Amino acid sequence: MIGVGAYVSPEMMMAMYSSREKLPGNTYTWTSRGPTMDGDRGVTICAPGGAITSVPKFTNRGSQLMNGTSMACPHTAGALALLLSGCKQRNINYSPFFVKRSLTASAKRLQNVCEYAQGHGLLQVEGAFEYLSKFQDCQDRDVRFAVSCGNSSKGIHMRDFYEEKSREIPIKVEPFFLNNDERSNDEKVGFNLRLNLACSAAWVKHPKHLDLMYSSRHFLVQVDPTGLEPGVHAAFINAYDSNQPDKGPMFEVPITVVRPEPLKSEPRPHIEHKDILFAPGDIKRHFIKPPEGSTWAVVRVVSQEKAATGKFVLHTIQLSPGKSVMNNNHEKMFSLSDLGEWSYGLSVQGGQVLEVCLAKWWANMVLSKFPTRLHFLVSPLAQKKLCFMDLMVSHVLI
Repeated sequence: MIGVGAYVSPEMMMAMYSSREKLPGNTYTWTSRGPTMDGDRGVTICAPGGAITSVPKFTNRGSQLMNGTSMACPHTAGALALLLSGCKQRNINYSPFFVKRSLTASAKRLQNVCEYAQGHGLLQVEGAFEYLSKFQDCQDRDVRFAVSCGNSSKGIHMRDFYEEKSREIPIKVEPFFLNNDERSNDEKVGFNLRLNLACSAAWVKHPKHLDLMYSSRHFLVQVDPTGLEPGVHAAFINAYDSNQPDKGPMFEVPITVVRPEPLKSEPRPHIEHKDILFAPGDIKRHFIKPPEGSTWAVVRVVSQEKAATGKFVLHTIQLSPGKSVMNNNHEKMFSLSDLGEWSYGLSVQGGQVLEVCLAKWWANMVLSKFPTRLHFLVSPLAQKKLCFMDLMVSHVLI
């Protein structure tokens, strides 16, 4: 599985979208972000997400501007077709796992772009082909590494109930050959990788080495989130072949820790942020744990700018075990005029982390300052707790 995020380059902005100014490259506001509920990255790589392409004749036009992952995924599929065609012409042996690793190892890391939106980085076709050519004879070419964390998750995702204490999580890694049942015993006996494990996060403790033969291996990872600031934190334990570290990671263990923001108690439970600067495409993710018994939230956004209009997206979500992610999912697009006001009500579940995501539309060329305020109120008549959020907004034209 290859998850693809949608990227828009400065050149695409000017040529395709008739942008007045060339903004820095970024992912589209609406393209998905990770991590997944089971801790995986979600997005493997990103690719150009816009194209002026042919459309059916019944539209009475010869071509049309299309955008989003609907373009980024076909772009990636076409790039993969080129890679496989080149491999066949040059008799390069490959496997699905080897091709995916070539994409992640050669991807271009994008500066100032969300970790969860770009995955390993921007697709590089030539770099991927060079990887396939250079490492085609490595012993792991036809091997998939199945990583299982704790209760069979693809990664470590500490979001509810675990963020206040250190934990040890068992990790299981098992190699599988392509067409596993058809492989000879000699191939399986001869398989052995001596791996070096690395992670840059000081709050993650892990072994430094792993000798992996053709069987499952287990090790423990300690994650201590207690010293982390409120917000979402990402780390990755990468496994490198000690004999060929330039191949890049053979596999990774994704780690995500969500630390809710503390609530102020007076005059009522709330959080408050002032003078947060929004550039086009910026996304601010806030994580709050509503008090037990909370059932409803109201988001109110107020503009303090006299001569500017901004376009924004509000997205809130709570993850409930055993339930569809859409149960507590709310998404709304809105424009905020000068000195205007916007409000939105949504249901919430008390005691469970709520993500409040506010995004500036990627092509909206207005800088915005956002003092934000979130209140949890008690309604004595309804005997319910009400969550209330104030966002006082000011815009500054570029």
